[in-house]
Amino acid sequence: MMSNSKKDFDFGELKAVLEDAYAIGEIARIEAISCDEEELLGLSGALLGTSEPTSQTASATSFRVSTGQAEYFLKRIGDCISDERVKEIADFIWWTEARNYALSPALKVSTLGRAHIELCGNRFQLFDFVTQEKRQIWMRSELSLDDCALAGDLLARLHLASAEYLNEDERRKAVFFNSVDWNASCEALFERIKNYTSTHHVLSSVSKNEEYLKSRFSSATRFMSKQGKIALPLLVHGDFHPGNVLFLADKTDSRLVRLVDFDYLRLEHPFFDVGYAFIMFAQVLSFGKPRPPERTADLPVNWQFAKAFLRAYFKAVRKNPAEKLEFQIRKAELMAACLQPRSFLQYTTFACFLILEWAVDKLIDGSSHFSNIYVDVIETLEKLICYEVGEVVENIWIEAFTE
Repeated sequence: MMSNSKKDFDFGELKAVLEDAYAIGEIARIEAISCDEEELLGLSGALLGTSEPTSQTASATSFRVSTGQAEYFLKRIGDCISDERVKEIADFIWWTEARNYALSPALKVSTLGRAHIELCGNRFQLFDFVTQEKRQIWMRSELSLDDCALAGDLLARLHLASAEYLNEDERRKAVFFNSVDWNASCEALFERIKNYTSTHHVLSSVSKNEEYLKSRFSSATRFMSKQGKIALPLLVHGDFHPGNVLFLADKTDSRLVRLVDFDYLRLEHPFFDVGYAFIMFAQVLSFGKPRPPERTADLPVNWQFAKAFLRAYFKAVRKNPAEKLEFQIRKAELMAACLQPRSFLQYTTFACFLILEWAVDKLIDGSSHFSNIYVDVIETLEKLICYEVGEVVENIWIEAFTE
């Protein structure tokens, strides 16, 4: 849930650097793509930008680049991602393209054979532009059951592709190893909440439940640490939510999907992605609408969407896209892990904390214009963690797996 860096730069210089680095011809236009909050407040209409580049849009993180022959998507890379990791992520994307996994828009290679360019301390990647049927914003998604199914299938294809990718060369595991201290992250989160309880009323509520929330989080991290040592590792996307899934419409009007923002691709148990996506695709926030009653059944969560997502994920995992014995063993391990719904519940709890950490930071550091958005997110997550929804989640998991 971390955002990319934002450093000002000159659009004229960016245009020159892009034309020099990629054989795409003369660039006619560079448009900043609006952020999720702007979309929520109706400050812009769709994925297509409408304004000319200005000093304000120079700090954006996504752009549409137009030439006389084609259009491209330009993405700013986050500061926390090393150049080595950027290269390894690009290699994985190119590997999936070569094997027709159809996971991501095509990533362009510079004339020097590099996966990114640099300008004024910023790093950028250039992809083929794809036209979306509709843009999804995870905080106010307009999803359908079919959308959730498409997303579940896409995540399964990512995990299956990563299994084959890792089996080809075991040394790749070391490259994507993750060493985040989640317990330290939890302590830092609640310390920050304490410092701002007088500023935001919703943080006071979270602070009052600190001990219970931290105990749930600690239980989840201990379980994940144990699973990471004994269970199968795969490459997970790390930020699989509706805004990073492109729901496309091709020339024949058939539905397609692509995945973007691989900055947090790393080695984890696949349930890291599945639990996180389960919350993201099921969460239907009531931004700008009356608050729901204080009962578990009335939480702003669409469990049917969650079930559609899981059902499609399981269906795709059961498919047989490769014949190698090593891959068949890895897939069998994944299916065996799917028989443990209580394990999945720990990952959904952990996912709530990842999103909570992001929303708290945005509420404290972000613009006051968007504060209601993050208050909604925080209140919903707190209820999901504090209410006893474990039985509901486990039943959905079992039903989706057995159908």
